[in-house]
Parts: sequence; structure tokens; C-alpha cells
Amino acid sequence: MVFDTFLFDVDGTVFLSEEYHFLSFKDVLEKYGFNISKKFFFKEALGMNFFQIFKKITSFSDSKIENLIFERNKIFLEKYCSKVKLVSGAFDFILFLKNNNFKIAFVTNGTEKTSKCMLEKYNFDFPLFSSDVIVNPKPNPEGYLKALKFFNSNKGVVFEDTKNGIIAGKKAGCKVVALKTERYSFEELYSFGADLVVKDYNDKKLMEFLGLK
Repeated sequence: MVFDTFLFDVDGTVFLSEEYHFLSFKDVLEKYGFNISKKFFFKEALGMNFFQIFKKITSFSDSKIENLIFERNKIFLEKYCSKVKLVSGAFDFILFLKNNNFKIAFVTNGTEKTSKCMLEKYNFDFPLFSSDVIVNPKPNPEGYLKALKFFNSNKGVVFEDTKNGIIAGKKAGCKVVALKTERYSFEELYSFGADLVVKDYNDKKLMEFLGLK
């Protein structure tokens, strides 16, 4: 299959940001008497949107959670965003796609502000489909379907790093490339439905799989 549209998750897939998201959630929750461990966050929370994470941990009202999200985003933007690095090879790979006129977009359960903070650091000026415009978060395919519709494409490939993201990509009718992180094994990522699992964007199998060699 020849792909014309490349759809990327943001956190953990393009950016090594998950540690900093954990810290920003931790900073906010501690103010209200909640303690969360890194193990819990990485096992139970990653792959959810921010509202779902606060809902899982607290019993606060929806309006209170919206305020917590605002606080969390402020902390992330002011304290952590500047520290976030890219997954190895991501910049060159995305630049290659841009220079060869492929369609590129980002689809995330995260918020627009926190995602844009990272994307703008590297001049990734591509369409962003975030929780601000997606009603049903991953594993629902809504975000990826919106992106495909935006480009009028049925030849998309999705890049993900979580179970929810892989399921969403497959439900959208896309091939899915999974990025291997500490959270899942290669076998687990394939069992979720990934068509290819790579350590990073330098993996030689990637270009071959995409037919770009």
C-alpha cells in the first residue's frame, strides 16, 4: 500500500514528554491531598485524556476538573515544556515527509495548548486534532477519522505508542506503526494490533514498511 497521509500521536510517539506530564499532574494533585506514583501514572493513566485522568484519581465535579486541567496545563507550559525532547529520528523523519509533500497531522488525547507548546519548538506547523476538538478520545477513532476526512484520504498510516492509540488507528482503517517504550513489550504492541513496532524513527524496517526506500 502506498501511503499519502501520516498521522502522529504526540506524547511518547514524537515527544519524550510523558515524564513531564506525570510531574505536572503530580504537582497539581499534591495541592489537593492526592499522591500518585509514576508506576500508577504510566500503567493506568497514559493513553487517557486529561479529563479522564483527573476523573480516575479524584471525585471532583466536572467543573472542578476543568479548573484542574487549566492549572495542570499552566504548570506544564511554565515549568516543563522547555525540557521536552524529541524521540530519536523524529525530526528528520517528519522533515523528510514534509519535503516530499506528504500530508501530515497530529492527533492527541492531550490539549491544544500543551501540544502546540512542543510542536512549535520544532516548527511542526501541521494540523492538530486535540481534545479541544475531539469529543470521543482514543481508543475511539474519532480523531483519526477527522484527520483523514480533513485530507480526503483513505491511505493513512498512524504512529502511536499506547494500546488506546493503536486501537483507535486500526478502527480508523489505518496501518499502525507503534513506537516501543518502557510501558509495553514488542509482543504486547503487536497483540494490540500494531502492523510494525520500531524502537525509534531510525529503525531501518520503518522506511521499508512504508515503501519509502
